[in-house]
Amino acid sequence: SFTFGPVSLDARLIGRYRKQLSDASRVRATPDNKYLDAQGNLLNTGLDNRFTDISTVQGRIASIYRERFQYDHRPVWRSDHNYGLDLNFSYSTGFLRHQTLVAATYSSGSVDNDSSNYVINAPSLLEAYGFQVVNNLGRVFTYPIARVKFDIDRDDVRRDANAPSLQRTLTDSESYGVGVMQRIAALENRAILVVGGRMQRVSSSSGQWNFPAQAVLTRTINEKTSRKPGISGLYKIYRTESSEAMVFANFNQTYTPVFTLDQRLDTFGEKFPDRVARANEFGVKVDLNRSNIVATASYFDNDETNYLVTFRDDNQGTVTGRPDSNYQAPVGTRTSKGFDIDVNFKLGANLEAIVSYGFVNTKLADGRKAEAIPNETAGALLNYRWNTGRLKGLSVAYNFSYWGKSRLNSRTYWEIDGGWRHNVILGYRFNRSDIRLRIENIFDERHPQPSSFDQSIAITNPINFRLGYTLYL
Repeated sequence: SFTFGPVSLDARLIGRYRKQLSDASRVRATPDNKYLDAQGNLLNTGLDNRFTDISTVQGRIASIYRERFQYDHRPVWRSDHNYGLDLNFSYSTGFLRHQTLVAATYSSGSVDNDSSNYVINAPSLLEAYGFQVVNNLGRVFTYPIARVKFDIDRDDVRRDANAPSLQRTLTDSESYGVGVMQRIAALENRAILVVGGRMQRVSSSSGQWNFPAQAVLTRTINEKTSRKPGISGLYKIYRTESSEAMVFANFNQTYTPVFTLDQRLDTFGEKFPDRVARANEFGVKVDLNRSNIVATASYFDNDETNYLVTFRDDNQGTVTGRPDSNYQAPVGTRTSKGFDIDVNFKLGANLEAIVSYGFVNTKLADGRKAEAIPNETAGALLNYRWNTGRLKGLSVAYNFSYWGKSRLNSRTYWEIDGGWRHNVILGYRFNRSDIRLRIENIFDERHPQPSSFDQSIAITNPINFRLGYTLYL
């Protein structure tokens, strides 16, 4: 902190370095699902199961298989340098109180991504692993569970693969930006106005190597500049010594770079236009009885232009050249309208509670709902802490979360049910130590979570326990 006459400055410099290895390698069946009824008849109506009319298979599927299996080698090595400088100036002009924040960031990093696939599709090899072969095509069953083969060793698949595809992508990236935010307070902080914006430049260079070909197949350079202006305002319509109420509004805009390439024959290889997202929010907040009750309610109306909508090509493949395929086009505007309400209240010196509820209606240009967004959410948190006596430092918390129905993406557009989860957290703090035991899903119930991919729908975890110990030095 520094002082220059009537101006005070708070400055912060941050530096961070990260080196990380993550691995999502797996052995799995590929490529598309084949549906069989109890008599062994194929139920699929096209080359791609995603376009099978659900009415022709619902209630009739006895087993599901795919024609091969493979080991996906997916280690990712990542390193990053990140730096930030924040300068916060505070000063007054007449009856106005100002804060000017200037923030600058710089980051650079590299990613080494191995995306090799080791495929086994030869009939003799499939039979050697115990899989069925019919009409010279394999049947690697994924349903029912009794027909699924588990624990296939990935090293064996790498050794036996008859159709390997060895690829590795190296990417270097650099980003820098600067933002300015001006906060003006008047009428003894009853009225507050915030305006600002940020400009950011991002560049990346990547090359993909195909090892059997011993050549660099592609070298891609991307550069983008984004601008994000915004304005917010707040006015306290009621204020006493112990309580106050205020109204607020936020209007923000962000520029989203798009690097996806067009797959349609007429415009093949062209980059899709960038997206512009606008957020508009209005709300009210009350703070009663010296913050013993704090509540916020807001309404939002957001939209995003040039949103990519997925369509199905016709059977002749006149759009993409591939029958039974899908493609994307930037013809949509994605809208999100809804409201949020949350209340935080204290009951005495030991018990605190938070309850919340939100509803959102999302729509794409064709009238369908956006994927992976539940139409409603709710939550509750109760926390009781002993501050005196023999149990001083002990706390018990209960957390409940609920999410409503959501929709999958353009592969199926299926709607999936919502769900809920109950958690309990036990804590004990003494001296400089903090011990916490988290019990998640205490009733051991399984529910689908909001997802976008029909073959990877997320499910809540079974009951599990996490014990943590923190020592404050």
